[in-house]
Amino acid sequence: MHKQDYHQILQFSNYGIIATDKDGQITFVNKRAKEILRFGRKKVVGTHIWKHMPKTGELVAACLKTGKSQSGSQIFGRHVNLVVNINPIYERRKTKGAVCTFLTVEEFESVAKGLKSFSSLDKQFQTVYESSSDGIWIC
Repeated sequence: MHKQDYHQILQFSNYGIIATDKDGQITFVNKRAKEILRFGRKKVVGTHIWKHMPKTGELVAACLKTGKSQSGSQIFGRHVNLVVNINPIYERRKTKGAVCTFLTVEEFESVAKGLKSFSSLDKQFQTVYESSSDGIWIC
């Protein structure tokens, strides 16, 4: 795959994705991130993440300093509430930057409800299967 292929894959993710360099300057923003954060045509690449997302910027700073991921953090902002995951980007065992992936809290809750519903249905099928002594015919 070429660099353009990866760029296109990231652009069409259902998650908002923002990448920063080691100083916290934004190097990439996908379409979904722009929608969630209402960036519109505002130029954000080349600016510090703290300028646009102060609370997330604090988590990015911690990730850049320690090299440790920050998973499942809830950020309550002025315009939108997010569930954020932040992971370091390494190059030659040194932290080169960070990548933030996020969903709105509403999107996250919707996914969680779907998983809970699936789990419940799985338990029901398991109960039917375990309680049937004669077998099950599926037509």
